[in-house]
Amino acid sequence: MKKWKKILLGFGVTIVVLVSVMIALSFDVNVGRFEGELDFGYNGNHYSRQTFQYKERGKRLGGIENYKNQKVEFKPLAMDGVYAIKGDANHDFLFVTMGIRGYTACYIRDGVEVPTSGTVTEVYNDFHSSTTDPSDIAMFERIANLTGEITEFKTDNLAASQRDFYFAYDNWPVAAHTPGSIVYAEDAFFFVKQGDVSSFGDYPDMTYVGKGIVITEPELIDFIKRDPVFILPASYDG
Repeated sequence: MKKWKKILLGFGVTIVVLVSVMIALSFDVNVGRFEGELDFGYNGNHYSRQTFQYKERGKRLGGIENYKNQKVEFKPLAMDGVYAIKGDANHDFLFVTMGIRGYTACYIRDGVEVPTSGTVTEVYNDFHSSTTDPSDIAMFERIANLTGEITEFKTDNLAASQRDFYFAYDNWPVAAHTPGSIVYAEDAFFFVKQGDVSSFGDYPDMTYVGKGIVITEPELIDFIKRDPVFILPASYDG
């Protein structure tokens, strides 16, 4: 009988310890808060929502306060919260998730400016993939520096036809500058500088019109085709 009492006592202690650990893990010392539609506060710092590319989300830094305004109310789930960006020790950049409506957003701390020039040390795509290979970087720089006649093109599926790429400079952990896009349309590859694609027409028959430089160098075309996942537009069927 004493043996069973010891077993039950040990089991009860284990349950109490596990529950205590779960409570401790769920308690957030630092809690972020929305300060308007484009602003966020965390750990005494103010952040603004901006778009940037990063390789990997880092550790969870804390939770989020409930947010409510005249238009919407957010109630975070247990695993929602504020996350660091891997490689950013100063927490200049945050990734915020909210389960309701699948809200996610990137934020930059006030006073921090992501460089848009310098030495290119990493190239990103739209899907948080990147390359630091010097030969790859050199090829992307060649594409970004192309010159020549500007040619108009049309496509009815811009999402499938276009792949943006972004430059990170001087070993920064994020990239906010895109020189432009690689587009495959009308059986040709184009380099389209940022802002040179416009749209017109009525949904669902949307037609996109752009102007870009036709990429004719075989070496550059082979480079684009080399990795279908990273930069090759989905519209290319080979």
